[in-house]
Amino acid sequence: MSSIVPPNGWGEDSLSEFIGFTLHNTFHTFACAKPWYAKLREVHDIFWEVVQNVANTEHVLPPFFIPRAHSAYLAAVRLVLSGQLPEAYMCLRGCLENALYSFHIHKTPGDSELYLCRDDDDQKLKEFKKVFHPSPFLDELEQDDKQIAGLARELYERSIEYGAHPNPRGMLASMKIKKEERRVYFTSEYLLEDKLARAVCVKTAAQTGVCSLYIFRLTLEARFNLLGVTDKLLRVRRGL
Repeated sequence: MSSIVPPNGWGEDSLSEFIGFTLHNTFHTFACAKPWYAKLREVHDIFWEVVQNVANTEHVLPPFFIPRAHSAYLAAVRLVLSGQLPEAYMCLRGCLENALYSFHIHKTPGDSELYLCRDDDDQKLKEFKKVFHPSPFLDELEQDDKQIAGLARELYERSIEYGAHPNPRGMLASMKIKKEERRVYFTSEYLLEDKLARAVCVKTAAQTGVCSLYIFRLTLEARFNLLGVTDKLLRVRRGL
């Protein structure tokens, strides 16, 4: 990483300049929040181990949601480390939704065709929208594991409240008020400096990663146990 030299012109336009700011913030968070960075890394390591060992499962489609959930988790981590907190919650919602979709298709294999053929015609798209929705999937999850379902529901609602939807909390968290003698200015920050807001988002990211992995475990329990992933999840969830 230290040997990478930015190409000519990098930082001379507003887009590359902004990306440079996000990298600076990411390095700062890495250096100043080591314990939480370590927790995020542990969750990533568990995800990666699962992704590399899900071949030859009973149902073909559900495991394909694991790398997508992992990728959404990684996107959220990049965003939260850089300070783009409301946007990080958008990706955390996606991480959870991938896990919930996988769980539903595992429980109801007949809906695999509906999922894969949703764009064939208008009727199938309508049927898909009726079936594939997080709320009934959370209810379905509760029948298997009330504790994980309760956590998933709480995290899903938190993600929507803080940025996955353009709700007031996500909007106001990035707003600053500047008063002058005759004017009041309202500005919206792209990279948030609020330490508490960042701490909450970092913790939520780790919790969401762990919760999603536990949902995947409900469909791949034997594989998780064989890999030792179940024990690793028990360790990483301490303090969350």
